[in-house]
Amino acid sequence: MGVFLHMKNPTKEPQNMTPTHHKLPCRDREVVGNELNTILAHLQHLHLVTKQAHWNIRGDGFIGVHRLLDKIDAELLEQIDESAERVEALGVAADATLEAIQKKSAIKNYPVGVRCIHTHLESLSAAYALVSEAGRKVIETADKHNDPGTADHVTGMTEQLDKWMWLIESNLPQPKDA
Repeated sequence: MGVFLHMKNPTKEPQNMTPTHHKLPCRDREVVGNELNTILAHLQHLHLVTKQAHWNIRGDGFIGVHRLLDKIDAELLEQIDESAERVEALGVAADATLEAIQKKSAIKNYPVGVRCIHTHLESLSAAYALVSEAGRKVIETADKHNDPGTADHVTGMTEQLDKWMWLIESNLPQPKDA
């Protein structure tokens, strides 16, 4: 029999939280977990728009960008999983449902029915930048609530988002050198 089979509610979590022996105070875990759930919705939305671009792009550089977006999306799915598991580790229920995405994601009006590779790349770059910036705000919240584990997780996530944004932007036309 495991410890958790006998665990009643060791840290007196509210009903919406899972009992845990985590030493971070319940209120701190709840605040950080809820903000991380917002990032989870952003990441899930990024997954959807990345695949939207992957399937619909046309134009010069198609095969390279098509493969790049597949690679980014595979890595993005790992980030989604790790973020959801971090939310759960805090005792908060992970929520990346369609309803959560619609309510929480700041990514709006992604172009539908567009084939131009550059339009998709510009839109993706803006979406990745938005989520990276939202991640930086979660790092501040995690620091404020004495949660270095979440701050570290989200720092790594924002580094990845910035790298993916750079890879996406590197496929856009560049101004001529003077």
